Amino acid sequence: MLAEGGTSIDFSDTISFQAPVQRLEAPGIERKIVDVGFLVKPKTAPHLEGAGLEIAYDGALPIQVPTNDAGMVATATNHPAGTGLTELGAMTQGQRIDKLWSLKIAALPGGMNTDDIDGVVLMLNYEFAS
Repeated sequence: MLAEGGTSIDFSDTISFQAPVQRLEAPGIERKIVDVGFLVKPKTAPHLEGAGLEIAYDGALPIQVPTNDAGMVATATNHPAGTGLTELGAMTQGQRIDKLWSLKIAALPGGMNTDDIDGVVLMLNYEFAS
């Protein structure tokens, strides 16, 4: 999302962003998070063999969330990935999707640094608020 706006992303520090709700059909309708996930994409490898993310949502204190061996963390009950999912779910589930995210790549596998990261994908499963 940030890169699409022409902004160069420096993953060595915390980045902040919001989900692009204006791209959704009927963006004025309130939506709430059911499940959330992140995928860390390296520049040269097909997938990342684990990373540590520091994530905060809507002003909550940041939590440490290790990804799985494919560089993914996800709270989905049918396809969970990574660890720290209880804390991530407690911070996000039932919250509106238009709040501010803060994300920092806190750890990478040996030999990698943040210059080796192409992007981080936010995945949201949401429902319409009643």
